[in-house]
Amino acid sequence: MLFRIYHSKNLAFLMQVFMEDITIALLFVRLSAWINRKWTIILVAILFACGHIPSFVAGGATLIELSSLLIDTCIGILILTVISKSKDVWWFFMVHYALDMSQFVGST
Repeated sequence: MLFRIYHSKNLAFLMQVFMEDITIALLFVRLSAWINRKWTIILVAILFACGHIPSFVAGGATLIELSSLLIDTCIGILILTVISKSKDVWWFFMVHYALDMSQFVGST
């Protein structure tokens, strides 16, 4: 499955996730300069989850399906806390890309 996820045909998706992660990192750094780290983590996690709303709406998601974004927010808070403590973001990019792609690439 990892070979299919990191295949060269998925380069456009790799770049999309990379740009998303760069945006998250820049937003995190800029907001950290204005507000404390705890609120920055929460706000960036909420914005990250909200970034999925357009694709949910385009796909005709129900309100219950949209509520799954609360889980994304909680996961975002957890991951941003770990990134903040480790001060290393490169591992996040590779994991984020693999998680995003795993929903499109079958396991067989």
